[in-house]
Amino acid sequence: MFRRGKGYVQEEKGRFTGGERRIYRRKKGDVQEEKGKFTGGEREIYRRRKGDVQEENGIFTGGERETFRRRKGDVQGEKGRCSGGKKEMFRERRETINILLK
Repeated sequence: MFRRGKGYVQEEKGRFTGGERRIYRRKKGDVQEEKGKFTGGEREIYRRRKGDVQEENGIFTGGERETFRRRKGDVQGEKGRCSGGKKEMFRERRETINILLK
């Protein structure tokens, strides 16, 4: 056994000394692809910014709850939900109501 710093791996025993739960040492936010787990920051298969989407898992890293990144108030037509502002299924419906009122 050799003395190693915290976060390094004991490959002989298949255990970890401390910091990262990783086979190889990585920075926080990098991914353990072997186990399908994440060391820290992003919960993503590939490293992405907050608000970007995991299309593989159908999960979101942060900001928008949307299949594609949209601004607040835009509509998720696929799910029939809204990311924020408007409680509308489709944006066009609101415009058609305005036309009918005129």
